[in-house]
Amino acid sequence: MTRLILFSLNARGLNSPHKRVGLLDVLEREKVDIAMVSESHLLQRDIYSFHNRHYHVLSSSSTPNKTKGVLIVARRSLQFTNLGTGGDLEGITFIKTIIANRKIAFVSIYAPNSFDPNFYTQLTELMFDLVEYLVNFYLQGVSSLPRWAATSH
Repeated sequence: MTRLILFSLNARGLNSPHKRVGLLDVLEREKVDIAMVSESHLLQRDIYSFHNRHYHVLSSSSTPNKTKGVLIVARRSLQFTNLGTGGDLEGITFIKTIIANRKIAFVSIYAPNSFDPNFYTQLTELMFDLVEYLVNFYLQGVSSLPRWAATSH
């Protein structure tokens, strides 16, 4: 089984070139394969400023006013098949992939601070659409865990 190093983080804004370079350096140092970044605060036209020779943006969602924003970033050398990306303008983005002959979806979500039934309805619909990818990833991950780690206590 291919080993993936995943990373999830609230960036609290990536508008500063210094912050973008710093985060890309952390991803490289930790040998991250896929990173889900929330609160990028990047405008859509600035999304692709978050890249270097090692990492690039696969999917993103951003608002027109430098708030919220989520990214899915991958190591350029990662071998995968992109089966499609999607999302909205409010803080949900995803990519469907095949990695090591397994269907896997990566989802990055920025949920509102206060309850918004429309957001959770949209999120639930997305999860149902991606269930084939999410269940496969979960089951493959659990089946590869030691027996003691895969049982609940």
